[in-house]
Amino acid sequence: MVEKGLGAKGAVWVVMQNCHFAKEYLQQLEKRLEEVYEEPKLPFRLWLTSMPTDNFPATLLQNSVKVTYDHPKGVSRSMVNIYSKLDSESFIVPGVKLPIWRKLLYKLVLFHATIKERCKFGTLGWNQPYDFLYSDFVDSLELLKNYGKSYPVISWDAVNYYIVETNYGGRMIDPFDLRRLKAIFSDMISEEALRDGYMVCANKAYNIPGEARAKEQYIKHARGFPQVDDPELFGLNSTAQVTYSLKTSEQTLDALSLLAFGAVPPPIESKEESESRLEKLIEEIPAEFDMGEYTKKFPYKPTQCQNIVLLQEIRKYNNLLSVIRKSLIEAKAVMEGESALTTEMESTVKSLQKNEVPILWKENSYPSLKPASSWVKDLQRRIDFFQQWIGQGNVTDYWISAFFSPQSLLTVILRNYSQEKAVSIDLLRLKYKVLKKEEAHSESNIYGLFIEGARWNEKSGYLDEMRGKERYSQMPMISVKPVEISSSEKDREVYECPVYSTENRHESYSIHGCTKTHITSIDLPISSKDMVKHWVKRGVAMVTQLND
Repeated sequence: MVEKGLGAKGAVWVVMQNCHFAKEYLQQLEKRLEEVYEEPKLPFRLWLTSMPTDNFPATLLQNSVKVTYDHPKGVSRSMVNIYSKLDSESFIVPGVKLPIWRKLLYKLVLFHATIKERCKFGTLGWNQPYDFLYSDFVDSLELLKNYGKSYPVISWDAVNYYIVETNYGGRMIDPFDLRRLKAIFSDMISEEALRDGYMVCANKAYNIPGEARAKEQYIKHARGFPQVDDPELFGLNSTAQVTYSLKTSEQTLDALSLLAFGAVPPPIESKEESESRLEKLIEEIPAEFDMGEYTKKFPYKPTQCQNIVLLQEIRKYNNLLSVIRKSLIEAKAVMEGESALTTEMESTVKSLQKNEVPILWKENSYPSLKPASSWVKDLQRRIDFFQQWIGQGNVTDYWISAFFSPQSLLTVILRNYSQEKAVSIDLLRLKYKVLKKEEAHSESNIYGLFIEGARWNEKSGYLDEMRGKERYSQMPMISVKPVEISSSEKDREVYECPVYSTENRHESYSIHGCTKTHITSIDLPISSKDMVKHWVKRGVAMVTQLND
């Protein structure tokens, strides 16, 4: 198509869409257009559309006129953008009373803008990033219109199913995100939410404008929203604004580093400094475990299946330590001129210079987002934990953060009880209890968890709001006890709190088979004055380790 346009006699414009999917073709196009730049001006124009991507050739960008489009930021601008696209027919639906329809329309616009803007709060907003489209809003609006025309009474169960479960929820791949979406929708669009005087949040600016009738009045009302979105509108507390600010700062610094890359040379490190740094790293890497000795010391026993987990874990750590030590020794040999520089080794050295964990290490490691310096210290602590376990012969308090696969430990606790009591493991579940400092520990306990979006109030024994601007707080020791499903009743006032291995709650893939960062869920008691959906909207979750 490009060749035909270049060879045409008249003026020809060629538009190529979604170029981010054509990495190889863009490279070919780049070479072909280099010849065009040297020719006189031609009556030919080439339009390329693309999502943000790292694969777009720099030459094409440098020789092009660039036009970018960003979605409106903030609930106010999002609502103004939606209302501007609506025609007059959207404000009147035959068979539906005007005051009720205007409330429904306003709440649907606010709901769409809210869940779209919630993405900016990172994992407090949604575990996975979602791009809610204007077409999602239009489809939901048409559904409400049809219900209004066809039925005298709105079936809220049906509306909830088609809008939340099917329309918006259909793009969600995380069940905890869907749980949040349902909680937000129930606050925005329900029979109770349409009653006079109902408030979406404590900030009255977001309430339905009682005197508004025309589209322009709703637009004026939306423009009167606070310039900085109130986190309470999203069901979040003020700590979420700190998370958003940190996220924005990191993105800005990353963008600046990309702009500076290549333009500003990296600091030159002398050969002696590089060798000294590598030698120090080699010394800091712990020694490998003696598998032969420990296999004899911890044989398999039906009621001590934790021995299997211990051996599996130290075997994985041995593999990781071997990879790290080998790569560092090879890097040192390259520095001394005793070995040739490979692509893999060059990548490892550059990563260490930038305080990043090398890709080679990540491929053989546990999930972690720490920088290299903190990552090495964390590795040492993990090895110390297993050395302590081996020295004691058996432990009852497990640092859950130290495991490659924490799920294995939890499964073993169930299996030990199953073997001891002769009960099918399918009839058992784990019951968790947050222990007080003076409370006696049970046979199996876990520690090392951090909670985000809330804090644990040790005095009351309930979930509580965060203090000040803190993002995380450490959880006390948690007892893990197997109980029979038939004889155990779930407490009424509890919040099912998901537990993740890292702050990123996304799915991850590893050569060790752990495809998800989600480990388990722990029921945490909540006060009778709080509703479960309050903490659902807060995005409360626990993680086994922080980024630093």
